[in-house]
Amino acid sequence: MIIEKELSLILSKSSNLINIIALFIAMLILALFATKDVPEVKVILVWICATFALQMSMHNLFESDYNDGTLEQIFIYNYPSQLAIFLKIFAHWLCFGLPIAVISFVIDAIILGSNSILLILALLLNTIGIVFISAVGCSLTIGHGDSAAISQVLILPMMIPMFIHFYFIAQAHDINVLLIGGLLFIAFIIISGFVTHTAIKFAIQHS
Repeated sequence: MIIEKELSLILSKSSNLINIIALFIAMLILALFATKDVPEVKVILVWICATFALQMSMHNLFESDYNDGTLEQIFIYNYPSQLAIFLKIFAHWLCFGLPIAVISFVIDAIILGSNSILLILALLLNTIGIVFISAVGCSLTIGHGDSAAISQVLILPMMIPMFIHFYFIAQAHDINVLLIGGLLFIAFIIISGFVTHTAIKFAIQHS
């Protein structure tokens, strides 16, 4: 129910989704063609472009729901608020993170000739991790929309482990690195979800 509602809400503002995806494709193609033919550099650019596009998509994740009282209703209704927040973030990943991961893989396969299944799995893990960590920044600035961009910059250091994981996967093509990283990503998602829920609850209680 929550995922369906969030998906329909995002798709109702399809212009934002199209703009983010189009911007991401343009950035990625320009970045890949503008650099020398060094696979390591191109792989890094894929991750950077995906991260930038996803962070841009997160600017209004909670703000509109906070202003119209939707977030407050989540904590009032007899429904696990933690699960509701988690599903809301996950729905955002389905609309933005999943397409960006798939497009990254396709463009990477065309330009670099890579068709590794490990790469697409690493992209999926990284995009969902980026979305959940970015959600933490969004939750910390609820009610202060002008600070959203600053919050996304502040949480960038938290994404360094994801970058390292993606880089090693792209270079080593090692399933063990993917599995170990997957466990770390689960921990990241759980912790990020908890922090996001706590920050939203605090903002609502003091509004």
